[in-house]
Amino acid sequence: MTVLATVATGQRGSAAAHLAGMLARSTEESVTAAAIVPAPWPPSPFGGDAEYLAAQKRTFAEALARAEDILEGLAVESLIEESRSVSSGVAELAQRLQPSFVVVGSNTRGPIGVVSLGSVARRLLSTLDVPVCFAPNGFTAAADATVHRVTVAFGRGDRDSSLLRETAERTEPFGIPMRIVCFAVRPPARGSIEPGIEDLVVSEWADAVRGEIEPTLSAAGLEPDSVEIVVAAGRSWTDAIAEVDWEPGDLLTIGASTSPVSRLFLGAHASKIVRNSPVPVVVVGRGN
Repeated sequence: MTVLATVATGQRGSAAAHLAGMLARSTEESVTAAAIVPAPWPPSPFGGDAEYLAAQKRTFAEALARAEDILEGLAVESLIEESRSVSSGVAELAQRLQPSFVVVGSNTRGPIGVVSLGSVARRLLSTLDVPVCFAPNGFTAAADATVHRVTVAFGRGDRDSSLLRETAERTEPFGIPMRIVCFAVRPPARGSIEPGIEDLVVSEWADAVRGEIEPTLSAAGLEPDSVEIVVAAGRSWTDAIAEVDWEPGDLLTIGASTSPVSRLFLGAHASKIVRNSPVPVVVVGRGN
């Protein structure tokens, strides 16, 4: 199989190439670096569309050349495709290639160092049925970087899903360890609740969460003692996610709901986790 990297101009394309390379080295796959040139619409009544497309293709060819430099040492195929939009072009390629991942860079208007979803990324989630991986804004990786650990964000909707089993099936063949994290956001308490009592409540909740996760691990064919379980609490989503120990080579996996209308739908909590993640995020559908 191949990792499909969507190459845009500027920093977004470089971040996607860095992440695609890290994934491909980890799974021993090739990379397909693809630039999608949206056709001008409506067609200009004064002509000039051919010149516009030619100029766009030259710009994207330069972006692909930069991506190829980043991906040096890997088997890479570069493509320039015309389509009515970027999202439709990526969807058509994904349908044709059946990649293991589709890799997308963050919206460069977002904050540096975290994932930022733009309109194209959201449309891709609604149309693709393969895992979509988002690189944080400004993401880079060493030339020999691989995925060192996969963290699964575990929520209420994952107890009866196949998220843990499918993640283990992806990581175990390559010796990549998996851990589970559950986030709790607890705004400042009002009134006269003592901080110590509040901490005790959170601690008891964390024990209950671990008790719920362990049977899910067993049902997925995993030994609960072999998987690290982290419960991270904070006053905000930013604080809770910052409580987790993140390292280079980490990858965060999060489950998304699926429906006939939207292939991958991020709920409110999942969206907040994605938007605050300092490491690459892969969004997968929750199978039941």
